[in-house]
Amino acid sequence: MELSTYSINELCRFTSFYIGCRSPVKSFQSSNFSGFSSRRIRPLRLGFRSNSPLIACSFAAENKTETSSPVAERPVSINPVYVPTPANLDTRTPHSGYHFDGTTRQFFEGWYFKVSIPERKQSFCFMYSAENPAFRRKLTQLEMLLHGPRFTGVGAQILGADDKYICQYTDESQNFWGSRHELMLGNTFLANKDLQPPSKEVPPQEFNSKVLEGFQVSPLWHQGFICDDGRTHYANTVKTARWQYSTRPVYGWGWIEWDGEMFEFQDAPSYSEKNWGGAFPRKWFWVQCNVFEGASGEVALTAGGGLRQLPGLTETFEDAALIGVHYDGILYEFVPWNGALSWEISHWGYWLQQMIRVQHCVLQQKRLALLLLVKTLVLVLLDVKSDMAALEVGGGPWFNTWKGTTTTPEVLKTALQVPVDVEGIFGLSPFSKPPGL
Repeated sequence: MELSTYSINELCRFTSFYIGCRSPVKSFQSSNFSGFSSRRIRPLRLGFRSNSPLIACSFAAENKTETSSPVAERPVSINPVYVPTPANLDTRTPHSGYHFDGTTRQFFEGWYFKVSIPERKQSFCFMYSAENPAFRRKLTQLEMLLHGPRFTGVGAQILGADDKYICQYTDESQNFWGSRHELMLGNTFLANKDLQPPSKEVPPQEFNSKVLEGFQVSPLWHQGFICDDGRTHYANTVKTARWQYSTRPVYGWGWIEWDGEMFEFQDAPSYSEKNWGGAFPRKWFWVQCNVFEGASGEVALTAGGGLRQLPGLTETFEDAALIGVHYDGILYEFVPWNGALSWEISHWGYWLQQMIRVQHCVLQQKRLALLLLVKTLVLVLLDVKSDMAALEVGGGPWFNTWKGTTTTPEVLKTALQVPVDVEGIFGLSPFSKPPGL
């Protein structure tokens, strides 16, 4: 896995978006686990905190010189078909919904969507975030006195073909919406004159008529148009991006216009992930890949770890990590409550993460191996490699290689493995179901 990095400590309000184990909770799903970014794409995370330096690639930035414009009419040979999200999806990832509960506590939620084009060695990573949405606009002096300093607003980033990048951010969130229980969200940065911005999923024609700059996304549909706002000085930027594609249910069909070039795709591997919580971990690493060589079926990897603060009045931190491998329809989950997970992470050049148990997983450089240990025998379930993985480290300090191991106490292991039927619990009273579930 190739990683070219340097430390960024002066990103104004931007430092890190919430991918990996940056918050107390995490959810990821695969809409075909089978692809990620090109040669050395590392998704820059959009966040609005000033205390978590991001280790990321360095490029010269371009200033925005183009004003907003409606979606252009350009001929495309692939026209994705829009289907509204049904009331009851056949498959649904837990915690798909928007977790904001309306309180003024510190809160963010971030979403990550990616589509890969393996034959071109290119990927597009779409990253959205909502920060402290209880405050719909930038805090007043009185609000800062009552609640302390807060960053507010909504951001959209894309890290796309040729490692180029675009970011649009507003410190207002009144035009952001998210479904309480489904993976559906959107935001309008700039609305068409005299038209009300959407507050829910709408057909693409209605979206295009109302929204000049913004996005909407669901489990089955993703579209938008954004303009770079000129704040990025650490990456090679593009001025505008627009896109429209569908997912049925594990591959993407559609097009993305990027830096004046139209990328069209069919059966393109896609992936989505999200995080939510009150704060970033102090330090973290993350890797995701779903394009592999040498596999006979669909393979996807998501792994991450972080030094996170535990709830309470004192500053107590713990190491947390996980490895998730989807292979041939089966999820192999390697987490602290089913084994001992260790890692050795350098911020540049060398990564090793492994879990030791009956099923043994090894992630090292460009190779992923999944082994089954039966007494004295070692059966190889999976042995693949890739040069299309996304890697990220952040927070710190990163003075040297980070070596760690994490396990879970037996009592907590037992509690975490108790099956909970959330739908059954709240089935009789759906209005009492917490947001996000």
